[in-house]
Amino acid sequence: MLIFSILSVLFLVLGTINIISRVQRLKKKKILQENWGTFNSSPSASDSVKSLENNLALEKREKKYDSFIDSQTWDDLDLQKIFKKINITESSLGAECLYNRLHLHVYSQNQTIEDTKDFFNKNNDVRLELQYLFTKLGKKNNNLTNKIIKGASNYKKEKLYLYFLLGIIPLLSLFLAIPFRTFGTVLFSCSFLFNIFFSLSKKYLMDLELERMSYLVQMIYIGKKISRYSFPKKNQLKNAIKEFSLLNIFGYTYKPDVEFVDMGVILEYLNFLFLIPIISHAYMVNKLKKHNLKAQSIYDILSELEAAISILNYEIALDYFCRPTFSTSKELTAKQIYHPLLTEPVANSIDFKENILIGGDNASGKSTFLRTVAVNIVLAQSINIALANEFSMQHGNIFTLIKVQDSISRGESYFMAESRIVKSILDRLNNAMVEQP
Repeated sequence: MLIFSILSVLFLVLGTINIISRVQRLKKKKILQENWGTFNSSPSASDSVKSLENNLALEKREKKYDSFIDSQTWDDLDLQKIFKKINITESSLGAECLYNRLHLHVYSQNQTIEDTKDFFNKNNDVRLELQYLFTKLGKKNNNLTNKIIKGASNYKKEKLYLYFLLGIIPLLSLFLAIPFRTFGTVLFSCSFLFNIFFSLSKKYLMDLELERMSYLVQMIYIGKKISRYSFPKKNQLKNAIKEFSLLNIFGYTYKPDVEFVDMGVILEYLNFLFLIPIISHAYMVNKLKKHNLKAQSIYDILSELEAAISILNYEIALDYFCRPTFSTSKELTAKQIYHPLLTEPVANSIDFKENILIGGDNASGKSTFLRTVAVNIVLAQSINIALANEFSMQHGNIFTLIKVQDSISRGESYFMAESRIVKSILDRLNNAMVEQP
């Protein structure tokens, strides 16, 4: 009778969760499809700038880029606003990838993203399904997933088999209670109390570690579902995820598909009872140490996949754009170029072959014109689009010096602030010249 009651409650809870999940899935897909290809598309939540900056710093240390956008240029060109306009990512993976691409420019074209955009443009149903799956991964500030993967060698090997044995004892005791009612009941009670208290103590001691690892586990869980669909690099993703196959058992426990607090508490205690978070963490640590490159591949593929969806949405929503061409000659030309943040922009054509001086009356559009050119250079080198009918340039660094302010807190006058920024530009130019072969 006791076993029947427990199993009935479990089936009731899981059935209710399944029904609610289906209703929420249909609603979310409808919203995603209605907003597709418009500037009305926006993520359900957003990543904090601090979280994006932390991940950017991690990528920047690897120096796998040809040029980067510094904070002064980023602010001068209002690139944070442009990032928000492009960004419709539903997970932190895509947002981090897009943010990094706008900052760290690689001159060789990323053909994977281009192929992925072309594929989604022809396969809208697949795009919608994958976009929805990324909503299940969701956002998590300072998830540090990339950092965990890159630093996996620093972890100590975990006692996986011991945790697994402790985790299955409550389940075994329920079956033992059939022929040995008293023994099975006592064993279940003891294992129940021990596992709950053990889980709570481990959660308290390594709360941050479990929280960080949870997003990584959920990423692989969602990645397994995504690998069922056809898209560029599907086979590569599938092969990488094979090394973490058991995590598909644990993935759902880290982010239930239900929003109601009561059910979330029930699932959390079920996790504690069977030590699922601890087992998952131990399994993940051991796997990361052994298959680090596979984990990095999963992260990179999923990040680029969602970034491609976001960039494609932006392209569809634009009035017009072109693919930039890159030449070896020191010139920059464009036809009907415009600024992405203006509601009624005035398009212009440019032909820069030498140093130029732009003059005009106050409020005549000098700064807007220069920002328009600079922003399109950033977009051309980062996501391979230009807001123009034609756009051609030579690859290179871009620096701006527009929004300069003094600082009382730093004891820095306007002149000193301007001098400091000019010096940093000269230093970067000198370094770039030294690094050239």
